[in-house]
Amino acid sequence: IVQHEDGELNITNALSSTKPVEEIEEDFNIHLKSITLVDVDISKLNESNQLIVESYINQAELAFKTSDELVSVSVGAQMELNVIKDDDTTFFKHKQLSIDSKVEYLKDKEYLVINPSELELGNATFTGEGTIDFADDFNLDLKLYAKKQDFELFKALAPEEIYPVLDRYENAGEIIVDVQVKGKAGNGNTPAVDASFSCTDAHIENNLTHKRLDELNFSGSFTNNGMGGLAHMEFRINDFSAKPEAGTFSSKLVVKNFDSPDIDMTLDSDFDLEFLASFINITSFDKLDGDVQLHMKFHDIIDLTHPEKSIEKLNEAYYTEILIDNLSFTSSAYHLPLDDLDLKITVEGHEAQIDYFRVKVGHSDLEMSGHFTDLPAILHHTNDVVTADLTIKSKLLDIEELTRLGDVDSLAINEKIDDFSMKLKFVTTARNFTESPHLPVGEFFIDDLFAKLEHYPHTLHDFHGDIFVEDSNFRIIDFSGMIDES
Repeated sequence: IVQHEDGELNITNALSSTKPVEEIEEDFNIHLKSITLVDVDISKLNESNQLIVESYINQAELAFKTSDELVSVSVGAQMELNVIKDDDTTFFKHKQLSIDSKVEYLKDKEYLVINPSELELGNATFTGEGTIDFADDFNLDLKLYAKKQDFELFKALAPEEIYPVLDRYENAGEIIVDVQVKGKAGNGNTPAVDASFSCTDAHIENNLTHKRLDELNFSGSFTNNGMGGLAHMEFRINDFSAKPEAGTFSSKLVVKNFDSPDIDMTLDSDFDLEFLASFINITSFDKLDGDVQLHMKFHDIIDLTHPEKSIEKLNEAYYTEILIDNLSFTSSAYHLPLDDLDLKITVEGHEAQIDYFRVKVGHSDLEMSGHFTDLPAILHHTNDVVTADLTIKSKLLDIEELTRLGDVDSLAINEKIDDFSMKLKFVTTARNFTESPHLPVGEFFIDDLFAKLEHYPHTLHDFHGDIFVEDSNFRIIDFSGMIDES
């Protein structure tokens, strides 16, 4: 089936009568009590947007009856649905769909009545009913409703690629989805689409680790505000909250204008990292311990067409605080354990402040503080200048231990550095931070470098440097300092 750019269907044109209506003396009525279809493949192409809808009907039972007043059709069908856009499948891929419906078309009124019907998508069942008034600019009044005691509703709408991940979790809770479509759809009109959904008293449990998330609750909505185009769409998640075994989580999200999304989000969480790793099956770290807190307020407008210009006109409000306390873990990717990592980062407006970063790796320790200017510019990949100022300190850097990859490693650097300190400044563009192929292209400044080396029995102090990092080389403008008293 092909829908031409003018909206006409090729099958309609092929079956249309060439005999004028006024020459038909009487209606021809039929009554087909049962039609069975088995293994029928139907494909529809929309030439205006190149959207392809494929449906493979495993089995369908149809009944069809006409009279002078109405046309009555009943359908019971099981099929597989695929939707293809730009030569690639959408999330409607291999979706198993079942329909049980009866509709009646009133000829004189040009009015379609959809009686209470059932639609099964995967293991989720939706019920629907409504009317379509063709004589009144295709006026729609449709309702779709679903209620489920687990998350099969969300799984039914998810891409099949993530089914294995979803199947790792046992879940339960009252899930409700309610969709209404109301208004004229013909002659350039757009009906109002309003959907609401909620989840109450739910839980999710990892089937492998038996870590459990309880008291999961949220509600949300979607609307197009009765107008066409992405710019009028609005999505909300209200009062999203959950209670893990250790910690808390709550969030709100509003997205307006899907053309240039206006995102407003708040998030507060406090997680025990050992629980989080077990819950989502992180296996790359062992003996993971510690606590992470995240507090965020985010408001930004993202220009999807010209993201580099978004920051010029955004109505923004950034505030984020990240706290990590006593993080420790071991990893097969590195021979030394990481101990006692403490971190506090505060982002307010454009500036990111590293209040403290402290960590121990083996016998070495490192402490850092500083700030970044214009963090939103980095997020938006603009050409605005961004500056990073860092103060770095260490009581001991055991270079040999840090660079040794095994019990005996000839490539390890046999050196220890005591009382290391340095101020580092880096000036570049936001785009270079994210898009430089190697080190970010820009200018480094080193101030007040101090270090005591064990195997080179001297003290380095008052070192200063000005170094340019370019695409394929370094340029040293200045590098000077003192060795002992020289």
